[in-house]
Amino acid sequence: MLIYYFGSADHFWERVLHEIRRDEVAKRREILGNDLGMAGNIERAWDRFSTESYLPVMQLLFELYGRAVRNPERHADFLQDVVASWLEPLERQMIHQLGLRPKEARLRARLQLATFRGLMLDLLATGDRKETTAALKYFAQLIAQPPHPD
Repeated sequence: MLIYYFGSADHFWERVLHEIRRDEVAKRREILGNDLGMAGNIERAWDRFSTESYLPVMQLLFELYGRAVRNPERHADFLQDVVASWLEPLERQMIHQLGLRPKEARLRARLQLATFRGLMLDLLATGDRKETTAALKYFAQLIAQPPHPD
């Protein structure tokens, strides 16, 4: 039945993640649309995505991410979405909250996404919530710094 409806098990799991991600877009708007500031928003996102109840979803995301990277032609839509759907709102947030120019905002957004995901992988691999959370909070303070004058 999976192959009939989805073409493959991989596409079934991609569809499941797509539905989860659609719900997360609404949650992300809520997180980004508050008055916590840049660092507070990053910490709030970490609190949401690193909960024990959400970690299985993160495990699935990283498993599919790995499969997609090994076969990018087959999973091009997933690979595009898993990055772009995060970069664009983060970039807008950095322009709005920090007054960054678009090029620097894009670089910081990519750095934020990579760091967040790296720390999430660390948490999944080690279970060390205390250190990964401390590192995330430290990073949030660094990335939320205003731009340096030219």
